[in-house]
Amino acid sequence: MKAKLSNIFCIIGGIVFILSGIGKMFDATQFANLITDYGFGYLSLTAPVIILAELAIGLCLLLRFERKKVLLLAGAMLLVFTIAYFYAHTIQGVTNCGCFGNIKQLEFAPVAVYSRNVVLLGMFAFAFFYLPQETNNKSVLPITVFSLIMLFSAFYTGYTFQGEKKKGKLSRHPLIEKPVKETMLPEFYTFHSDSTYAICVFSYRCSNCWNYMENLNRYSESPEIDHVIAFAAGEDTNNEFAAFFKPAFKIQPVDEAKISKLTPVSPTVLYIQNDTIRHVIQGIVPSIYRFEKDYLND
Repeated sequence: MKAKLSNIFCIIGGIVFILSGIGKMFDATQFANLITDYGFGYLSLTAPVIILAELAIGLCLLLRFERKKVLLLAGAMLLVFTIAYFYAHTIQGVTNCGCFGNIKQLEFAPVAVYSRNVVLLGMFAFAFFYLPQETNNKSVLPITVFSLIMLFSAFYTGYTFQGEKKKGKLSRHPLIEKPVKETMLPEFYTFHSDSTYAICVFSYRCSNCWNYMENLNRYSESPEIDHVIAFAAGEDTNNEFAAFFKPAFKIQPVDEAKISKLTPVSPTVLYIQNDTIRHVIQGIVPSIYRFEKDYLND
């Protein structure tokens, strides 16, 4: 019974790692940018290696290649990923783990991410201890399948990887030039077509966001911006934020899980004009001087 359950856990783990690798493989550059958003920009060039490692681990678990050794590697990788996400979530304010890349249907709220990873770690540990001793699968067909898939994956990952994109106006964000009504923004606020808006999405838990709030305060002085609004996730404990910054902008509380589907990066600034998102700036809130010079005068 334990051996059968161990095999099932290996299959589940293999599928999870393969889906994770495939989702990131479709846009390796996006995954590199996510590593930067996590706060580890110096590791962004390792994105293709991580993607291929996930695919290799998943295939080995499904094709029965050295599964005990692979389970140790899978557990170690998952543990590192969980620690990295905890840091990004608590320090950088990143809520969307990006674990499955472009497969958005498999993205969950932070508590579900932690729960899922703990369950997977438990499954890997169980399988490692109770998986029966087995001879390595050396038949031609599995080895051929593994080799062909990894070869194709390496080629495709290289094709979609362009290194770390620069943030701000040089990076073509999918929300740019998108009508507001085609996004989830109307769920949080009522927008008027004859007004311009600077929307700052941030989390109270994001210490990096607090560093930029004085910049956001100055946005209300710009004649190019009719309304400055902060979409704030989390809770302003003891009214500390409001008391310290005395914000000159409107604060709109938002559901963290929902707003993370719009942008997983805190802070993110959206500039809206004529009911259309014109600019998306992630990871920083530029000074009003840089904002007007770099984004409003192009």
